[in-house]
Amino acid sequence: MDNIIFDFDLTLIDRSISDQYRKQRKWNKVYELIPQFILYDGLNEVFSYIRDKNINIAIVSFASQTLIEKTAKHFNIPYTYIISGKTIKNNKPHPEGMIKALELLNCHEKNVISFGDSTIDYQAASAANIRHVACLWGSSKNEIELKENGCEIFISSPSEIIDILGL
Repeated sequence: MDNIIFDFDLTLIDRSISDQYRKQRKWNKVYELIPQFILYDGLNEVFSYIRDKNINIAIVSFASQTLIEKTAKHFNIPYTYIISGKTIKNNKPHPEGMIKALELLNCHEKNVISFGDSTIDYQAASAANIRHVACLWGSSKNEIELKENGCEIFISSPSEIIDILGL
């Protein structure tokens, strides 16, 4: 697989420490807290694999472009494109962000895998005919809801991403 779409929050990063300041729109305070965000265990190995295999990554998220860029720089998260709330009209579960990712990655929906933690991630991917993998390490409470909505592929550890990409 040469292309991946990642959700950001609770898939790559736990940034809940900044929730209070995000709600207050105190962005400078949120940016100051980036070093305290949590990059999930095992993702550095996934990122090394992605770099070694030259896999393209689109991050599709409600989070701001600036926050994603600053966080990606701090944690050395590879990405090719960022599709944020400011670059599209309709946020997930609408498929617009996924379709935009396909356009930017210049690939067919059969040549990409989407990874995300929530039902809306699954719904957006599904509406764009993209295979979706539910990531349960950030918010496993979503598993029942994801199953009820038709999601069939679940992983509980970031290291399983490498297994899926190697198929």
